[in-house]
Amino acid sequence: MSTKKAFAAAGAVVLGLYPATTLAHTNSIGYVGDGSGGVTFWYGSWHSGTTFNEAEIKLEGSNGTSYGPTITQFTELESSTPSGLVPGTNYFTSDGTQLVPYDPTGATNGGTTQESYTWQGVNFTGLAAGDYTFTYIPLGDAESYCTTCTPTADWMPMDEIIRTSTITITAAALSGDADGDGINDVTGQPVTTVTGSSTSNQEASSTETGTRTTLTTASRTVVDTDADGNRRVRQYTDTVQITIPTSLVITASTPVTIDTYSDGSIVMTIGDTVISSTSTDTGEGSIQVVSSALDWTAITTMDVVESIAVSGAPVVTRTPTYKASENGGEQKINVRTKKEKTTPTVKTITTTPVITTTYADDSVTVATGDPVVTYEDGFSYDVSYSERNYFGRVDQHEVLDKFGTAINNTLNHFPSKSDQPVRVISKNYLGWGEDSNGYTSKSRIIGGGLEIDIKPTWTIGGQYNNINIDLDGSDSTSSLRKNHYGFFSMLRGNDLSLGTNVGFAQNQYAVDRNVEKVFENSSTTNGKEWWVNNRLYWHLNKWITPLIGYTVGGYQRDGFTESGSIQSARKVGEVSKTTHSGEAGLILSARFGGKKHNLFGVGMSGILGTNRTGELAATVDVAQTLYIEGIHQVSDGAKNNMVSAKVKFKF
Repeated sequence: MSTKKAFAAAGAVVLGLYPATTLAHTNSIGYVGDGSGGVTFWYGSWHSGTTFNEAEIKLEGSNGTSYGPTITQFTELESSTPSGLVPGTNYFTSDGTQLVPYDPTGATNGGTTQESYTWQGVNFTGLAAGDYTFTYIPLGDAESYCTTCTPTADWMPMDEIIRTSTITITAAALSGDADGDGINDVTGQPVTTVTGSSTSNQEASSTETGTRTTLTTASRTVVDTDADGNRRVRQYTDTVQITIPTSLVITASTPVTIDTYSDGSIVMTIGDTVISSTSTDTGEGSIQVVSSALDWTAITTMDVVESIAVSGAPVVTRTPTYKASENGGEQKINVRTKKEKTTPTVKTITTTPVITTTYADDSVTVATGDPVVTYEDGFSYDVSYSERNYFGRVDQHEVLDKFGTAINNTLNHFPSKSDQPVRVISKNYLGWGEDSNGYTSKSRIIGGGLEIDIKPTWTIGGQYNNINIDLDGSDSTSSLRKNHYGFFSMLRGNDLSLGTNVGFAQNQYAVDRNVEKVFENSSTTNGKEWWVNNRLYWHLNKWITPLIGYTVGGYQRDGFTESGSIQSARKVGEVSKTTHSGEAGLILSARFGGKKHNLFGVGMSGILGTNRTGELAATVDVAQTLYIEGIHQVSDGAKNNMVSAKVKFKF
């Protein structure tokens, strides 16, 4: 296969991964009255050939018009301009800042050229003449009937003006004669005279609050303590101002006349508004002291004699509090213990009150009360604190993913050229590794697949592998179980070859961890990942093959909540991301054992990735049937070693 054909085939694979993009938008808005209080709103799109309705429209009254809000899905679809739309009267487009008359040529609307080819509509009933605000609600919006649906571009508004604006619907537009020429814009029939009318008053009211004030006098007693902590009683004569809240109700009454025409249309006429108001008190009011005169002050001092005796054995309690935090994949549990010592006591109190009263004329009287003896049961209290921190790692899922990423590179399969068109392959690996944070791993891959030559220069195939990764250390025992499904292709040319791998894996995580064997937690969760890897090989000569590659993939792990010790239990959210990485490497290979048969083969390869991964591999094979392989991998600081004995059966 030639180099040119190899690149063409690679382009076909890449283009197949991405859907075609559709570019179209809603670019016009119009409304047509039916003469009975109903109005059909039309949205026009510059995309021709659209055969479906999408999304909703919300309509609500504005600037004093009472209506809605009402949200309704689009139900009507037209491929030609709906009847009754009159540009500049009830049919508009947008110039980016305001609605302007619809004119595809731009001759009458300041040069704005936006032509519509498909229209979707929805009918609203019970409207009167007035101002209304319309708002387009796309699929996926919080108000949409389908919040999880993805909108298309066919009906996406071209700008914010087309999406939502305020319009005035006149009585003429409601009657179906938007341009006022006496002819119904939809039917083409004359709009005839009034056959009946009725008048009613529409009332609206608003309330404004205010106050009024009045003055009076009142006695006031203040009980507090003086600067020495003694009880103090003071009596004042106050001049107070009472502020009384008032309510002013303003009522507006507007006559509304509804005329019914002989053709069934209805026109509403709004008359002049009459305003009246009524004021009432709405409460007892609030009091504010304007001035005060002090009448007398009485200060009570106490002659107190106390004695305390221990009445029982002390009680000691210890109360721990826990605070968990995380940093750099490590969890810290801070335990702060409060020690309280309580000793019961009995107190004997002898109290003699002495009351000294000073009057406004500076005269003074002193009175002594009877002594009072009381007994109080109490306690003496002492508190102290101690702290300790416990540490344990919580990055088991991330470390498992490091080893999983390295092993994913091993799962990619690049078939070699063979004389037999069908081959059955086996994949059997044993691995061991370590991470810089004290983890050690053991891994196993058991699987196999099928290689099929479509033509001498093109091989395709598929494979399934079961992967187990066990992770120990750092106070934890964890595992990752992966079910891998892969498809591969190899296009060979004289100078260049293209290898493609598509992989999908279902992941199961199980983690048992502890924090210094004091706190223990467990969790299980699931995840999945996919990747597409393309490698381009340059056959420099029969021994040396440089390569470059690119991988795009997606990774998702479900959220989980740990069971076990509540002090250290974690709630972890879902993880989802898309990854892109490049790679470059070199393959050295040779075959020997006779010019014809080349019975034995040896190979070495080294590959570095932009995602902080690297791999060194050495392979020995016998007749491309029995393969012995050793691999050393690095993935973001995690090191993994694997050995394999694989068999390929040829048919």
